[in-house]
Amino acid sequence: MDTPLDTRSHSTLAVEATRVLGRFVAALDYEGLPHDVRARARLALLDWVGSAWVGVDSDSARKVGQLLNELGGAAESTIVGQSARRPALHAALLNGVQAAVYEVDDVHLDCRIHPGLPVISAAFALAEREGANGRRLIEAIVAGYEVIVRLAITLGVPHNNWWHSTGTVGAVGAAAAAAKLLRLNAEQCAGAIGLGATQGAGLIDGTEGNALAAKHFHGAKAAQNGIWAALLARLDYLGSRTALEGEWGFLRAFGKGSTEDQRALLDRLGEEWYILRTISKPFACCLSSHAGIHALLGLVRQHDLKPDQIDAVEAYTNPASYYMIKNPDPRDELQAKFSLPFCLAAAVVHRDVSYRAFGDEILWDPTVRRVMAKVSLQAQEKIGRIETLVRVRTVSGDVLERMAKRESLDAAAVVRKFRSLLQDKITPEKADRIVRTLDALDGCQDVRTLAPLLAPD
Repeated sequence: MDTPLDTRSHSTLAVEATRVLGRFVAALDYEGLPHDVRARARLALLDWVGSAWVGVDSDSARKVGQLLNELGGAAESTIVGQSARRPALHAALLNGVQAAVYEVDDVHLDCRIHPGLPVISAAFALAEREGANGRRLIEAIVAGYEVIVRLAITLGVPHNNWWHSTGTVGAVGAAAAAAKLLRLNAEQCAGAIGLGATQGAGLIDGTEGNALAAKHFHGAKAAQNGIWAALLARLDYLGSRTALEGEWGFLRAFGKGSTEDQRALLDRLGEEWYILRTISKPFACCLSSHAGIHALLGLVRQHDLKPDQIDAVEAYTNPASYYMIKNPDPRDELQAKFSLPFCLAAAVVHRDVSYRAFGDEILWDPTVRRVMAKVSLQAQEKIGRIETLVRVRTVSGDVLERMAKRESLDAAAVVRKFRSLLQDKITPEKADRIVRTLDALDGCQDVRTLAPLLAPD
């Protein structure tokens, strides 16, 4: 049995970070997890299922699925929303692509990462392959979230100027989740983390313009890479056990974080649970836009504002958020998801910023375009990292103002989101059965029994 991890001496970035995380992953145990951490893992799984299912008919999913059908292989794991089963490696990839398509998968309050996409895509596929029970799946999800989020914070915001962290860090988080699922020992877990780190990739260039396919691929491939890392580590085919902190390691190659950022990697590991700061997204767009949308929707609903009543909308956001969402004239779906002016216009005109708001019909709606032209966006250092101030000037001369923060949906709202995402794909009764079953995941004896629920009617 692995020696329990003493995290008290690891308050700053340590020279043995890879092995420390390996010991943490190996030692993590369901019985030692706080009840709210277990509950958040179950909720993350529900949010992931909804995200993956709604993307099942997308162009990206169709093309990746076509290739996987040609490759064939053992029927090990579920493709969410499909009847076919595929090898776990292939299922993780395709489920990850599906979950990425509409930008409704979860994110994190403290960094730019989509943790569920690589972590749960890997953990769920491997859990089916191994016939694991629900508690092992919960352990794997928690282990993966802790590693992926802590590492993403450590790399710092500037990492995202060149790299898509869901791809780079995602491979490490997925490897940690898969290693926990396989119940690897501490040295094997560290070796799996090392193999995950050496596979980390994803260029920000792949998230610009019409490169939707590349963005969908990053986190999905990270999930697949994580499974490769853990399965190989189980055979004692190990990556570097200094892969993160080594002289030629992950942190030196990718890290742009401050000293404060770096403390997050190991500080209070096993005591403070970053999974609890996961954001289940209320809006299908870049998280940096969410505070502004909350603020404007609040004003629109409070004053029942109509598009023709608005003379100007001013939004003030932190510089770190500004560069992500500044596009004043998006020309395609992906650009719209990273355009606060478009998101605010959609909020005014349709009072809807769900995934349905980003199709061509709304993107090119003349009323949306007119309102979008009235939106100005400015960066101000005094605005908090997770805040946006919105000021509306009406044609009658009124000035309305609201500051808002990024916020996660609560558990009840995640359930409502799940039902809304799948309202055109499954019956309300089936949606209810899925919600109840995943909420009782702790008692599930074999994750493979969930497969019929995740197939189409």
